[in-house]
Amino acid sequence: MDARQLGLEGRSRVIARRAIAKVLREFYKENSQASAIRSGYSLIEFAAQDQQIPGKIRAMLANLCQRVNVQFAFDDDVDILNISEQLVDWFSKE
Repeated sequence: MDARQLGLEGRSRVIARRAIAKVLREFYKENSQASAIRSGYSLIEFAAQDQQIPGKIRAMLANLCQRVNVQFAFDDDVDILNISEQLVDWFSKE
């Protein structure tokens, strides 16, 4: 059973974003512009616009910033946990 079925989708999105923000802080350790960003969400938005990161990775980061609809779900069939796992793997290898 996934988080959506348990009614914990919102919580899983928050945890996924926190995990990616932590990985991004390590990735940008030497980048003074990114290191000044305090908010994990803002750091994800920054990375989603970073032209040094491949387009496929930027698109996945942008998915993490996607807003939910009035039913607190994504309009597209977006699997935040799967995206987060892929991003952690990619940034861990860089």
